[in-house]
Amino acid sequence: MIIELLFNLLFSVINILFLPFDALNLVISSDIFSTVINYCSVALYVFPIQNFIPIIAFVIGTMGFRILISVLKTLWDILPLV
Repeated sequence: MIIELLFNLLFSVINILFLPFDALNLVISSDIFSTVINYCSVALYVFPIQNFIPIIAFVIGTMGFRILISVLKTLWDILPLV
């Protein structure tokens, strides 16, 4: 009973805090999603992604290699040499 009273008190405080937001009603139409998908398809048609995949893979691979080397150098500096 005491725990239920504490929960009711907590929920009443939360309800009072969210009371101004009761008038706010967000309704998202599905037309928005189809419009976004249409814009993305036009952007992908204009921007030929197949030509840029090797460049993107090279950049990501180079960055991964640099991160690996920096982690190994950091570990080498942290480890005490006996």
